[in-house]
Parts: sequence; C-alpha cells; structure tokens
Amino acid sequence: SRPTLIRALDEGRLPYSRVGTHRRIALTDVLDHREQRRREQYDALDAVSQSTDEDRSIPEVLDDLHRARKAVAAKRRRA
Repeated sequence: SRPTLIRALDEGRLPYSRVGTHRRIALTDVLDHREQRRREQYDALDAVSQSTDEDRSIPEVLDDLHRARKAVAAKRRRA
C-alpha cells in the first residue's frame, strides 16, 4: 500500500531520490525489497512449519502461521 511504501522510504529501507516534491525509486530496488520481504516471510513460515505436530488441529496451525506473519511484520517495522 502507499502508506507502507512511504514508511519504507522514510525509514531508509528503500533508496530513492527526490525530484521536486516527488520521490523516484529504481525498479530494481523495489524488486529487491519485495524479494527480501518474501524471503523473510517464507523463512518465518518454514520455522513454524518445522515446529508443528501432525496431531495438532488445523485451526491451531493456522493460529501459529498468523502469529509468525505478525512477527515478521513487527520485525520489518523495527528494522
């Protein structure tokens, strides 16, 4: 979303240049950032999936996945 992108720019997670009041972002930087975010999410999901038991119910597993995604988002906001 736009607010998420602006926050990433303001926090220095994505390089950009200013032209007047507009921000210019290189496409390669945007694609690299997207790939990094995906890697973090997949790593978190992988960590959760390795710790789940087969005898757990689907709602329990889904709750764990939801918590893992929130943890990745919180980590991203702190970075």
